[in-house]
Amino acid sequence: MNPIRSILAVLVIGVLAGCATTTVVTNPPREVLAPLDGTHWQLVGADRGPLGELQAAARKVTLGFVEGRAYGNAGCNRYFSSYEIVGERLILGEAGTTKMYCAGEADEVERAFLPLLEHPLLLTRDRKMLELRAGDGTTLRFEPAAAPAMPAQ
Repeated sequence: MNPIRSILAVLVIGVLAGCATTTVVTNPPREVLAPLDGTHWQLVGADRGPLGELQAAARKVTLGFVEGRAYGNAGCNRYFSSYEIVGERLILGEAGTTKMYCAGEADEVERAFLPLLEHPLLLTRDRKMLELRAGDGTTLRFEPAAAPAMPAQ
C-alpha cells in the first residue's frame, strides 16, 4: 500500500473519530419522595437480634411521622420524639416513652429497638419500603401501615 494512502487513511479515521459523539451513561434520576410527615410504617424485618427473629412483639414495632414528630410502638410501650432529615440520615430527638410494665418478648424487643433510635440512621425509602441502617450495622425494614387512631382531644 502506498505510504501516502496509509497516512491519509489514518488522518481520515482520526477526523471521523473526532466527529463522533460520546454518550455518557448516568444513573437514572432518583424519584423525588414526599416528606415523611403523614406516613406510618410497621417493622417487617431486621438482620440481627430479637428484631431479626420477628418475635410476636417485634411485629408490633411501628414508626410514624407527623408534623416533625416521630412516634410509634416499641414492642410494648409507645414512644415519641422529634425528627429531622439531614442528607440521607434520619435523626431523632431524645425519645419519651410510656411506662407500662413489659416482660418477655415485648421487653426484649423494646430494649433492642429503642437504643437504635438514639443515633442517626441511614434512611432509604420508596413507596413500599422504609429501611433504616443503625450505626452498629443493624438494618430495620419497614412496610407501610395504617396510622393508629389518634385519641380525641
